[in-house]
Amino acid sequence: MPKPSIEATANGEQQFGPLPTVVPPLAAPHVQLRTENDIPMHVYLESPRQAEVIELIAELDAFQDALYPPEARYALDLVSLEQENVLFAVARDSAGVAMGCGAVVLQSGTGEVKRMFVRPSCRAHGAAAAILATLESEALSRGCRLLQLETGPYQHAALAFYKKHGFEVRCAFGSYPEHPLSVFRQKSLGGERCAV
Repeated sequence: MPKPSIEATANGEQQFGPLPTVVPPLAAPHVQLRTENDIPMHVYLESPRQAEVIELIAELDAFQDALYPPEARYALDLVSLEQENVLFAVARDSAGVAMGCGAVVLQSGTGEVKRMFVRPSCRAHGAAAAILATLESEALSRGCRLLQLETGPYQHAALAFYKKHGFEVRCAFGSYPEHPLSVFRQKSLGGERCAV
């Protein structure tokens, strides 16, 4: 039976040829756990170029499109997520089904958290925390000492999640403009408190 072909990525770029449904992990799983609801899961560093992962990213895009205008969205496309300086993690249940994903873009001792998303049906089981823990560990092992992120003010669950996991409010960074639809956070991976 042929593998499915994907005709468009989450950002509308046309893709040619079959995409694998599951790509072998790039590294051993960093998090293998049972959650508080006793759901076993694994988090692996994987390629984002998988049909199931592209569907996750499309769900995230649809969610954010409903909340924010295009000028307030700074999403990375599939090609950007495949760059060598990007760590991309996928949480999978015991059957290997993707529950969520996230990425860190590494650059000069810092990392930017991007594309964090867990399917609504898979939330409240610890998948987001497992993805973030894997990304933090991998980023730290590659010399990253500061994680930064941009999210939106209407994503209340995301804001609470990042606060719970040690991200502090900060000003705009990199090429981001100060914008009323952007919230910026950061977290030190070296244990010391960050200067804003």
